[in-house]
Amino acid sequence: MTHLFSAASLALFGAFAPQDAEAPSVTTELFGEGCLGTSYFLRVDLDEDGAKAAETAVLEEVERLRRVLDWRDESSEFSRLPASGSVGVSAELYAVLTAAERWRKRSNGAFDPAAAHIDRVWEGAEAAGTAPEDDALAAAVDEVQGLRWRMRDGAVAPTRV
Repeated sequence: MTHLFSAASLALFGAFAPQDAEAPSVTTELFGEGCLGTSYFLRVDLDEDGAKAAETAVLEEVERLRRVLDWRDESSEFSRLPASGSVGVSAELYAVLTAAERWRKRSNGAFDPAAAHIDRVWEGAEAAGTAPEDDALAAAVDEVQGLRWRMRDGAVAPTRV
C-alpha cells in the first residue's frame, strides 16, 4: 500500500508543483472530515487554488481505492471476491491481499483480515439490539481460521486450510 500512496504522491507533486522555480513558496493547510470515516489534514506548498486541486486529486484517489478495498461496502472489489473459483483482481487488491497474508504469517495470526467475518456477526447483532449468539460467533471463528486466499499471477482464489 505504501507504494500506491508513494506513486500517487509523486504524481500529485508533478501535477501541482509550481512551474516557476523562482516563485516564492506558499504553504496552504486544508482540513476535512468524512474521508474513510475520519478526518484529514493536508499541508502543501501551493497557493489556495493549487491546494484545492491537490486536495481534490487526493480525495479522488482515496475514493478510488475505497471502492476497491472497503470490506464494509458490498459493491467493493474486495467484497465481491467469489466464494469459490479464481478471479483476476486489480493490482491494488492483489498487493493488499499479498501484504495482508504476509502480515498474518509474521504475526502468527494476530493480524487476520478474514476476521471481518466475526465483525459482521457483531454488527448484525448490534443492528438487532442483541448480543451475538454463541453459535454464530463460533461459526465465524471457525470460518476465519480456515479461510485464506491463494494468489497467483494477478488472480485470487479463496481456499480452505
